[in-house]
Amino acid sequence: AVGGIGLGIDAGGTYTDAAIYDFQSKKILGKAKALTTKWNYSIGIRQVLEQLAPERLKEVDLVSISTTLATNAIVEGHGSPVGLLLMSPDGALDAQDIPHNPKAVLRGRLDIDGQVVEPIDPEQVQAVVREMTDRGVRAFAVSGYAGAINPEQELAVKQIIRDTTDCSVTCGHEL
Repeated sequence: AVGGIGLGIDAGGTYTDAAIYDFQSKKILGKAKALTTKWNYSIGIRQVLEQLAPERLKEVDLVSISTTLATNAIVEGHGSPVGLLLMSPDGALDAQDIPHNPKAVLRGRLDIDGQVVEPIDPEQVQAVVREMTDRGVRAFAVSGYAGAINPEQELAVKQIIRDTTDCSVTCGHEL
């Protein structure tokens, strides 16, 4: 069981909130609110902490920070587009089957056991990534058939993206 004093901080879309909570008595010992400073979140966090009693902050055993910023960006349609890079089991995929754009099907295939049937084409990956970043993509999702069994091709594509851009990359096998 958790005991002691906790500090919770939530940087939201409009406000940053903080609360000091006593887990044993189940009581809020202090709370504060400040505007979220989206250009530098640490400013809003500092402002909310400065409103809390310093002697209470010294008692804190556990700190938890959360945010709704990513959820808000998705719901509000903000943020940068994500490029979806796929490697299908048969090398052919009807792009209309996946309602996401931008997307591309890359060369590179694994069989059901994770054995390489076709290697990836690094030059193709670089060309697709350059084209997508030129159109504003700032993050990539990479997924290949049987990638959870053998992540080798997903990881190779991820490395090419990292070597070519400063974009964030998440692979299917990582999920």
